[in-house]
Amino acid sequence: MLREHTVIHICPMLNPDGVLHGNGRCDALGKDLNRTWDNPDARKQPAIAALKRFLVKLRDDPHHQVDLYIDLHAHSGVMGGFVFANLPSSSRPLCGAVARVPVFFFPRVLAASGRKFGLNAIQFDETTGKAGCSRRALADLLPATHCYTVEVSYHCPLVAGAKGPPFTELSCTCLGESPLGFRSPHACISGRQRELTAHLAPPALLAGW
Repeated sequence: MLREHTVIHICPMLNPDGVLHGNGRCDALGKDLNRTWDNPDARKQPAIAALKRFLVKLRDDPHHQVDLYIDLHAHSGVMGGFVFANLPSSSRPLCGAVARVPVFFFPRVLAASGRKFGLNAIQFDETTGKAGCSRRALADLLPATHCYTVEVSYHCPLVAGAKGPPFTELSCTCLGESPLGFRSPHACISGRQRELTAHLAPPALLAGW
């Protein structure tokens, strides 16, 4: 149903050179690509620069509305899965149709999937050290878009506050089968927010907002 009302753009990997050398965090030059989004060098970080140009093109296209941007990461230092989100502020207000959708909308849908994402795990991060990450930089570039980072542990889920069984290829696949169907490291959705809200947010899900 989601794909009947939206266009989904997927970038499966932004760091092929680093991954080729066994480094999922930094590129072949040793640069953490997720700290370069505020000002990427087109020669040294061509993938980041190209994706930013593409998102600006979508933003400026009167026939498109980018409603949701998701950056998916594996995390080496935590258990389970959680979401980083941006809180609207007076200096960075949301605009357009997305301003009518609470920032908790996507995390609540994810938590409702029952796949080890809890609302208590959402973090609103505004630390200076993460100013160059995609979620923060794109919030300024795309004021009509909700931007999130979804993190999943390399290791295991949290079960009743303790370590659960180690993640396997199968359990990670199941984790990605959320109601929104995201399975790739980078995804942004453009579509009609009213329809997306109507189809993905039944009254029980929105209760308490």
